[in-house]
Amino acid sequence: MAKNQRDIGREILDGLRQLKRGEHGRITNSNGLPITQESCMKTATRRASIAAAAFAAIAMTATFALAQEHPSPVRMDPDRMAGLGLTPVPNDGFIDILVDGTLDFEVASLFSGEELRASIFASTPATTDHRNRPLEYDEFVLVLNGKLILTEQNGRSQEFRPGDVAILPKGYTGTWEMQGDYRELAVVPVTPGEITTEGGSPVRMNPDMMAGLGLTPIPNDGFIDILVEGELEFTIGDLFSGENLRAVVVESTPAKTDHRNKPLGYDEFVLVLNGGLRLTEQNGRVQEFRPGDALVVPKGYTGTWEQLGTYRELALILAD
Repeated sequence: MAKNQRDIGREILDGLRQLKRGEHGRITNSNGLPITQESCMKTATRRASIAAAAFAAIAMTATFALAQEHPSPVRMDPDRMAGLGLTPVPNDGFIDILVDGTLDFEVASLFSGEELRASIFASTPATTDHRNRPLEYDEFVLVLNGKLILTEQNGRSQEFRPGDVAILPKGYTGTWEMQGDYRELAVVPVTPGEITTEGGSPVRMNPDMMAGLGLTPIPNDGFIDILVEGELEFTIGDLFSGENLRAVVVESTPAKTDHRNKPLGYDEFVLVLNGGLRLTEQNGRVQEFRPGDALVVPKGYTGTWEQLGTYRELALILAD
């Protein structure tokens, strides 16, 4: 029997709750999608491997949350997001799949955690063909500049411009065309695992759900023990469910939760869509975020999490 939206939403939140507790939970995909790096030295693929190869050169820009006893939320560096202070990297690992352009790279590492890695990737106009080298991980992409055209083997093309968000599924075998002064924020899993399925279509993050439409009300039972202020009424929408990554939209009324006795059980990438977010660490340091801001709240975070106004976010976490 087909699940209704409320059942699907309840399963999504159950998965998030279990992850917060450090348990394992799966989120059912409501979109009918399958659930399912050759480096600069020719041993890794795509952007995550380039960023990894560049870490030694740009270590001062990387944040290693795991080295901290109480890890701090990491704001995605606005200068790097704007294309400033990036590091040139050779394209040796992509010569065999380069079909058009010169592919001159620049990268910057923004976050490296236990589960997720976030980096800025910039390129001159170029096209790569992944027919014989499928993408080895789910990759979240927020286009920052230029245009990205993804064309599957069946000829279906999708275009993405600044502000657009997509996830390319693990096993993607189409072309990847970057036009203009292309730049993106990419988030990938630290440990992607083996490819089990080839093919799959890039998934544009549903614009209606990103705008707060079509979300499903969910009870807040799993958060009562850490709720210190407000009512915490949730609505939620499933955007992507893959082998490596899960993406959801979460909206809530004003509320504050305290993770002192229940540390966050996973790395969570957050793109604020509406309202405000205030994160206060145990040492008293406060960071506030507004729509358009991106951050990662690292696994083990023990501070407070306060949603301001009608708060809505795109949340990206590691799939179990």
